[in-house]
Amino acid sequence: MAFLKKHARFLVVMLVLMILLYFANAELADSRRKIESSRGAAKSLLTQNYGALFKDAKAFGGEPAVVEGRKIQDRTQALGQVESGRNSMLAFETDPAFTLASLGQGAGDDDKVTYYRTKAAEVTREFTRRRYIQAEGDSAVGFKADDKNITAAMVPALLRRLDIARTVSNSAGRSGVTWLRKLAFKSAGESIAARKLPVRDAALDATKVAREGDIAYFDADCLELEVQANEEALYNFLVDLQRPMKDGARTRYLAVERFKLEKPDLLDPADNLVTATILVVAYKVNEDSPYPVDRSGPQQQQSTVGQPRSFRDR
Repeated sequence: MAFLKKHARFLVVMLVLMILLYFANAELADSRRKIESSRGAAKSLLTQNYGALFKDAKAFGGEPAVVEGRKIQDRTQALGQVESGRNSMLAFETDPAFTLASLGQGAGDDDKVTYYRTKAAEVTREFTRRRYIQAEGDSAVGFKADDKNITAAMVPALLRRLDIARTVSNSAGRSGVTWLRKLAFKSAGESIAARKLPVRDAALDATKVAREGDIAYFDADCLELEVQANEEALYNFLVDLQRPMKDGARTRYLAVERFKLEKPDLLDPADNLVTATILVVAYKVNEDSPYPVDRSGPQQQQSTVGQPRSFRDR
């Protein structure tokens, strides 16, 4: 008893230390198992990635997957730049004078319709003064410009049509065309959809040719016209239509979708004029469209057969 009393404090400390060591050993053993498990998983992952590395190196000329993946990314970015440049060349941008921008944000529906009627009368008078234009009547600009049922919602599309007709007329004048006549806007669905282009009509009653619910890659205004000109003037006219820069603006491209040449008096010609029926298309490119590649979902790299794999990191 004297011994216990003498060394009681020491014995209590030893007992506490033994208990702590017991629990510490249990915790360390659990940690050791977790470390061993993580090390085993890391070793297995490393082995898998090494296998993928050599497999991809064999498939892609000795270069690992990450290098090939970077090449694919670079090519994708280059293609995106080419696509953007092509889109800018394809577009026909409406002249600001034929938009509602000058009216400001607070313009009412009556103001929009009045602005359109003013521009329509202006273009019609302009056409009347040009000696080479034979188109007459209420459809002289390619559509019935003085329709009494025009609403504010129709105005932007109609203003764009006026701009297209005026631009075609300017090209005819610059090219030395003898006669410009029979202008008529046509439905894009009837005119060019047979070629399976992802296009919708930019006119009033738009006909959507793309899949329902998608935005078409192109909006198109189709203008059919008839001209009479000699061979040189006709060639210059076709070239000028497709020149992006017109009237000081750089994005005024007009596509020649098709044309038909006629010379009924070829065997006994009365003059050197050739009659041409031409379908001109003014495109507007919708870059948010899922065409020609799918941009509707998250931007993820689609995995395909033979494509290098990305390394797993977890």
